Amino acid sequence: MMMLVSSLLVPAWAGVPVTVEVLDESDAPVTTATIEVDGEGEAHRVHGETALWTATGIVPPDQVEQPFEKGQLMKIQVRAEGFDPASLAYVIRKKKNHVRVILHQESNE
Repeated sequence: MMMLVSSLLVPAWAGVPVTVEVLDESDAPVTTATIEVDGEGEAHRVHGETALWTATGIVPPDQVEQPFEKGQLMKIQVRAEGFDPASLAYVIRKKKNHVRVILHQESNE
C-alpha cells in the first residue's frame, strides 16, 4: 500500500517525513550532494535541481523498514565533490522537519 506525502508516493509503513536541503555558503543548492543516514549504509542523491531529499524512514542492510518517529535522533552525513563533508544530528519533530545543511568549499590544506 502506498500513500501521498508532500507530493511523494511513499510506502504505507512510512513514518514522519524529514526533508534535508543542501546549500553552499551563498545559499545556492548543491545539486551533486549525497546524504547518508546512520544505520542505512546507502548514500542518497539529492534532487538534481532543488538539492532536496525527503524520506519517511530507512531500510537498513537487514531489510527491515524503520520509519522515522517523533523524538528519534537522526544522524546524517552530507557529501559533495569540492566541499568539506558535514555531519549532523537532528531530533525528529512531529511535523515540519526541514533541515538546512550548509556545505563549505573544500579547504586546500
